[in-house]
Amino acid sequence: MSLADTIIYGEKEQVLQALQHGADPNEVDEYGFRPLVEAAIMDKKSIAEVLLEHGAAVDQEDSTGRTALHWAVENSNPGFCELLLSHGAKPNHYTQSSQPILMTPILRNELSVKNVLYRYGADLNFALDYINTKLLGHRFELMGQADVVDPSGRFVDVDFEGFFLEFTIGIILQSLGRYRNNFAARGMRRYFKYVRVLINAFEIAAELIKYQQYLTNLESHSKRIDYLLSQELLIIPVAHRGHAITFVSYGDLFIKCDRGENSLKEGSVCIYRVRKKSALSKNFFKQLIYTKQPPEFIQEGYKNLLNLEEVIRLPLSSQITGNCSWSNVEAAIPAILFILMCQESEGDPENLRKNMDDALLFYQQWQEWDEDRALYECLKSFEEASVARKASKASVLGAVFFQCCRYYKAKDIERAEKILPCLLLPEYRYILESYLDVYWRRTKTIPGQNLVHLLDVCGVNWY
Repeated sequence: MSLADTIIYGEKEQVLQALQHGADPNEVDEYGFRPLVEAAIMDKKSIAEVLLEHGAAVDQEDSTGRTALHWAVENSNPGFCELLLSHGAKPNHYTQSSQPILMTPILRNELSVKNVLYRYGADLNFALDYINTKLLGHRFELMGQADVVDPSGRFVDVDFEGFFLEFTIGIILQSLGRYRNNFAARGMRRYFKYVRVLINAFEIAAELIKYQQYLTNLESHSKRIDYLLSQELLIIPVAHRGHAITFVSYGDLFIKCDRGENSLKEGSVCIYRVRKKSALSKNFFKQLIYTKQPPEFIQEGYKNLLNLEEVIRLPLSSQITGNCSWSNVEAAIPAILFILMCQESEGDPENLRKNMDDALLFYQQWQEWDEDRALYECLKSFEEASVARKASKASVLGAVFFQCCRYYKAKDIERAEKILPCLLLPEYRYILESYLDVYWRRTKTIPGQNLVHLLDVCGVNWY
């Protein structure tokens, strides 16, 4: 066997023998990985020890910039992390997309892995700035990039788009729980009986998706997975070829949430009635969650399999830019609220429009609250940040100000007035000046016109 296959299928002694016969511990293998990364992916700590003893470079990267430490963290193995860190692995290494190693255990709340990384110098601010930049990008549907500051003081690019499906579900679940307990939601209390059901469905989805981890043996969790899939209300997030959509199953209803380009012709949230209920099995759900499906099946195949009949569509806007997993998981919220309300009103056609309006109202109120919370957290962290970190946060705040605040909307003006004190500081005023130069002074664009009107409304002399 090759060294790669020996690592994947063999034992420590066989890898040792291969190295003693001249195998290179740092050579890219036939799968595109270096041996230490291969051992970390396969979660084989004893083999990693042998590779390190024979000169394997501890921070060798895969094609995405992940090191062995990234993979040890991904596999939730604190002992493996300790081994790599004790051999000099960089705890603040980040991928080609600027994802810090510490991000994963923070979002999974894995205390043992976090503590190992902290002991070797992992920088919490770097990870939190990355997470918060991503979240602001998703919540405000920002386009483009921003900078975050790594522990060495270097500015690194972070795309506003793109996130991880596993963490999206967890963050939205956490947000719904906080909203329900927040004073700001007092006007929505009449919906809380539905929100409890909604939160439970997100908890099930969060647990189901965690078994997607690379090395998880599904057979060893089959009883638990079957129990979860036996619940009447299911949120089924599905990723395929860089896109992610969300299905919802409830009784004989099946809902597809896809606010991407396909929604322009099919609608963002389509509610169907299942005519072939025997096909709506646990095995069907397992295939959706744990087996990559071809685009043809995700677009049309499931409709034929379940013999679906369209019932109604929710008028949720399309989202061509931004994070598809975020927007499509979010779309499950009004969809579920709507069908729960319709069930309670026993399908009375006269209540159909009211139920739809109520579901969308709750969704919009929660979304607005969540945006305000994200903005508040960024503004608060700005006050406490170093000079370099303030510069990176100011660029994110500038993106929210320019892309999302409209001069004719009272809520947007309120947000703009909270952001402006940061952008009007002498050292960060260049951000506003840059937007004015590119979008107004050089070319009179519509976004530039909105910007100058917004500054006028806020009492800022931009001339």
